[in-house]
Amino acid sequence: VMQKNLEERIKEHEGFRSFVYKDSLGKATIGWGHLLTEEDDYEEGNEYSVDQLEATFQIDLENAKQGAMRIAEDNHIYINEHRTVVFEVLIEMVFQLGASGVGKFKKFLLNLSKHQHDSAADEMLDSRWSMQTPHRAEELSLIIRAQADA
Repeated sequence: VMQKNLEERIKEHEGFRSFVYKDSLGKATIGWGHLLTEEDDYEEGNEYSVDQLEATFQIDLENAKQGAMRIAEDNHIYINEHRTVVFEVLIEMVFQLGASGVGKFKKFLLNLSKHQHDSAADEMLDSRWSMQTPHRAEELSLIIRAQADA
């Protein structure tokens, strides 16, 4: 099975809308899961181009990478070429939940730092996140679990 790249996987999980909508938590959202902020000039009722929303996605992705790097450092999760997939899972989790949200997964992060991938995957599934987006949590936990044998 060809491993989807990080961007494709996030986009697939987020889904795409070219107009402002309310997400499952009632927050105004557009594009690939972009939560509207004060800085945004997206307005309800308008349709926006894929190019404009792609630019917003790239900024969100870059922010998620920065957040994931901070979490990895803070939790002594050392990322090398063998652990890029682990880092990509962290990035996607930060993209979806924010850095502060992922920072609350204490046992998950501790297990990752100790290279205990099976236990880390268990912690991912034992979460409110897993109940809210079960398919995504399952898919990402399988990627982490696969690292146990890597």
